[in-house]
Amino acid sequence: MILVDSPYLNNIGNFFGETTSAEPFKGKTAGKKADPNKQAKIDFAKTIDGTHQQIVDAVNAKFGSQHDRSTITKWLNETKFDKDLTQGERV
Repeated sequence: MILVDSPYLNNIGNFFGETTSAEPFKGKTAGKKADPNKQAKIDFAKTIDGTHQQIVDAVNAKFGSQHDRSTITKWLNETKFDKDLTQGERV
């Protein structure tokens, strides 16, 4: 924290004036981290026949994850959309 000469806090002694050793944070902390097994989960989900919930249950059992139905369904729809675009079809 960079505190620029606040007279009250400086008088208490717990804070310093402007600190030159402070650097702004350059990393990313917000949001969920990327799933490294996402493509493997999608490929496995494509091989399963059944309802969306059965597909999700099988993916979660195999990979030890806790995805809900909407996540896996969204991934499958995105890959279908990408496949259609690469083949020149419109969805």
